[in-house]
Amino acid sequence: MAWLGGSQMADKLSVLDAPGGRSGMGVWQDKNGSAWMFGGIGMSNTPTAGPTLLNDLWQFTDHNRTWRQVHPGTVSNLTVAASRSPQIPRPRQLSAVCGSGKIMVVFGGLADDGKALGDLWVFDISKNVWRMLRSTYAGAPSNAANNETDQEQEETGPTARGDMAQWCTKTHLYIFGGINGSNYILMDMWKLCLQDLTWEELLSSQLAPAAISNQKTASYPSGRNGAMTWVVEPGTLYMFGGNILSKYPIRQHIASGYTSDLWRYTIANDSWKFLKGHTQPGQPGRYGSVDELAADSVPGCRRGGATWTDSHNFLWLFGGEGADTRVPSDVRSARLLSDQWRFYTPRNSWEWMGGSSEGDAPAAFKKQGRLTHTALPGGRADAGAWKHDNQTFYLFGGLGHDGKQHDGYLNDLWLLDVSETLTYRFFVPAVYGFGIIFVAVSLVLCLIVVALYARDRSKEPFWRRGRRPRYSTVPDSDT
Repeated sequence: MAWLGGSQMADKLSVLDAPGGRSGMGVWQDKNGSAWMFGGIGMSNTPTAGPTLLNDLWQFTDHNRTWRQVHPGTVSNLTVAASRSPQIPRPRQLSAVCGSGKIMVVFGGLADDGKALGDLWVFDISKNVWRMLRSTYAGAPSNAANNETDQEQEETGPTARGDMAQWCTKTHLYIFGGINGSNYILMDMWKLCLQDLTWEELLSSQLAPAAISNQKTASYPSGRNGAMTWVVEPGTLYMFGGNILSKYPIRQHIASGYTSDLWRYTIANDSWKFLKGHTQPGQPGRYGSVDELAADSVPGCRRGGATWTDSHNFLWLFGGEGADTRVPSDVRSARLLSDQWRFYTPRNSWEWMGGSSEGDAPAAFKKQGRLTHTALPGGRADAGAWKHDNQTFYLFGGLGHDGKQHDGYLNDLWLLDVSETLTYRFFVPAVYGFGIIFVAVSLVLCLIVVALYARDRSKEPFWRRGRRPRYSTVPDSDT
């Protein structure tokens, strides 16, 4: 890992070329590798404001690793070259964000009054303009910052929610569950077409049992919020953990309702399959040894971890809030985690790949920009993550521990390099395999040569009778 930039201290304010500390922001990566980050909760540029919900928009350019404020929103007083939109999404956290081509979409999230949002917004990247397609569904008006109206209400679509499971594919935004304005969790699943921007509830969602408690079925996951997700193109979605407590006190961060179950959804046949983990909530992790495949290894229950996939489409997980090796308490807040896991799909097994097996671990920043095995992001939840390439990944911010073990909103940027694990797992065994094959073939050839020397040369095999074989390298024993 390497610490690339940002502050070692929590709660840093935004400046023109770097976002302030925050968590729960929406992140989408375009086809050029740039990451787009919207909103969250954290620090604007106003020193006296303290942590607040945000609606600013930032772009991270991969090739030079720089931030650019694309739109200041309404909380920040920073000025940018682009003109303000006549309409702007209201500040929020834990919304669903996706994009395709020159547009980025934002759906839902949690507002500062504790209400869930169900509005759908589109940001035109080429024009730097926000446009609202759908106002809050089945709830109070979303009250966007400027001139928000009730236009186009109410078409079919998901109800207001935040902290939902989300997957961004090349053609669709998928969402599952989430938490509504009354703190009740949901279990429906929808997809938004990024071409015509229309919603559709999936048939499996419509046919799911009215209530599923404690994972009594293995054909459809129970409702949840804060789950971690992965997309494996062209048509497989994964979901891990989250909270399944029926009425979740989101501000208290209680881990007793967190799970550690892993599910796979196949788009082609609209079906779910339970793969691994604990279906009952509140289970601690089983770590084993680092980089060891073990049938009983599993991350502790959690929500809000950071995820990505590597070049082999294995599933990676970092941190979140939940349980380490200890059973979580019903009255204490969850522990902030900094463990790193990989789900090795060929053997359907979890591997603990690094980081701390103890929750609430402090950060170890080391020298800026230098990859080292001893660097470690502190425990955190609701951070942003996106790819640099198929073997290296960025991790930004979150709610967690800074360099002095103070809790707050972070704006540190990290690079995680997993190339060594891929080399060890796939290339070293291959070298050994080729070596074994070479030794075996050499041994067989030696046995053949020995047999040729040892055979009775006074008799010729039936297929050679009538003609004397000529050996250019083996001398005749009669001469």
